[in-house]
Amino acid sequence: MKFGSHKLNLNKTMTISTSNGFCSKTLIYHSVRPPLPLPLESMNISVTDFIFSVTTTTSASLIDATTCCSIQYSDVPLPHLVQNLTVSLRQPPLSLTKGDTAYIISPNSSYLPILYLSLFAIGVTVSPANPVSSIPEVSRQIHLCKPTVTFATLDSIHKLLEVGFGNPIVLIDSPEFESMMRVIKSNGNLAKFEVLQSDTAAILYSSGTIDN
Repeated sequence: MKFGSHKLNLNKTMTISTSNGFCSKTLIYHSVRPPLPLPLESMNISVTDFIFSVTTTTSASLIDATTCCSIQYSDVPLPHLVQNLTVSLRQPPLSLTKGDTAYIISPNSSYLPILYLSLFAIGVTVSPANPVSSIPEVSRQIHLCKPTVTFATLDSIHKLLEVGFGNPIVLIDSPEFESMMRVIKSNGNLAKFEVLQSDTAAILYSSGTIDN
């Protein structure tokens, strides 16, 4: 899963504003923060492992702006939730493995980052979709990404059923999914996948229309 960094020297790049990062020549906004130290491309490390290797916070890690519910980093450590879900996803009945694709059609929630980090840890390619996508758009997206599994919510599952999606469907807003995150599981004999930075991390779609 490829990392990339763009080292930008705002003092030497005179066309870029030091206040907002806007480049008058390219009309592109750049971050005015110093670049983060990223691992070398030759290192075999997943997005998930890298994030947790540099995370030191002890406060709330995820806050749902709609429900105001938060997931603490210390009380119920976020890495543990990700680890539990990762193990669950790799075991039957899903048995996800590196190279699989997961189609996700859901509104924003505090559970999505946990799901994404778990899938990235396995080496599964994530294909997120807008929950307000029309049924023809959903059908087209599924045709393009050819998912092994789909994650949806109660409000969006009917679209998958109408397009005849036959692979496993996991409801994110269900007690079963909550249990997959919260119940402590053993790694057993599950070998860790070698996730490369050159592996495909996501299949993204335009925010506009999709060609038929």
